Amino acid sequence: LQSEECDYWDVRRRISTPDGDFFHVDMKYRHFDQSNDSNNDDDKNDMWWRSTTTPEKNQNSAGTVLILHGLESNSNSTLSVEMAQAYVGAGFDVAFLNFRGCSGVPNDSLNFYHLGFNDDLIYLLD
Repeated sequence: LQSEECDYWDVRRRISTPDGDFFHVDMKYRHFDQSNDSNNDDDKNDMWWRSTTTPEKNQNSAGTVLILHGLESNSNSTLSVEMAQAYVGAGFDVAFLNFRGCSGVPNDSLNFYHLGFNDDLIYLLD
């Protein structure tokens, strides 16, 4: 994990994009066994963030909630963490998409997110 990350999240995944850049998705699992974690590498492995594809981590999960932040925010904001805590407390796993340039790690290109930029969200969901 990067030094600018919040201690709240269990796993950070770096997702490479088709245009040569990346974004980060932070995960909080209802039940997390760090010894079984092999998901910190850079790939888009068949919806790894969905509870139904990782039963070893999410045996008692009610599903996965995907949270998106607003302008100039990220997964470390108080609101983001409190939303994740509420969903985890209700029995869900949480995937938090940090838009480009918002995760505390500089991006590889000059492309940044803006209000109408949804390429990374579409890429994650496809």
